[in-house]
Amino acid sequence: MVLWDDIGTKNSTSFESENLLSMIEGRILNNKANIFTANLNDQELHDALGDRLASRICNLGYNITFNG
Repeated sequence: MVLWDDIGTKNSTSFESENLLSMIEGRILNNKANIFTANLNDQELHDALGDRLASRICNLGYNITFNG
């Protein structure tokens, strides 16, 4: 399992984004567990990461909101 902490908070280069996408897609295709944490909602993730990467994170998982 990989914990991707605070995803989307850093402005990344296209090289970094493509590498991150490649790693996440590889893990998804091999049925590996991933946990993503972010202080952003789905739309903010799409704005920060782009549609391809954000769709892997938002559409293939579950949102759990912690308040307080």
